[in-house]
Amino acid sequence: MAKIDRIKELIGFLKILFATFVAIDVSLIAWIAKNYQVNSSFFNFSAWLLIIIFSIAIVVDVKAILSNIRRLEEL
Repeated sequence: MAKIDRIKELIGFLKILFATFVAIDVSLIAWIAKNYQVNSSFFNFSAWLLIIIFSIAIVVDVKAILSNIRRLEEL
C-alpha cells in the first residue's frame, strides 16, 4: 500500500473517531441537561468529567486529522 493510501485510510479512521466522540459528547450534554436535578452529585460530576475528556479527545483528534492532511499535501 502506498504512503498516500495509508494516510488517507488513517484520516478516514480519525474521521470515524471524531464523529463517535462528538456523538458521545452531545449525548452526555443532553443527558446532564435533562437529568441534572434528579441525579446524585456523583453522577453529575462523572458526566461532567466524561464531557471534558471527550471534548479533549475531539480537539486531539482534529489536530491529528489536520496534521495528516498537511502530510498528505506535502507528498
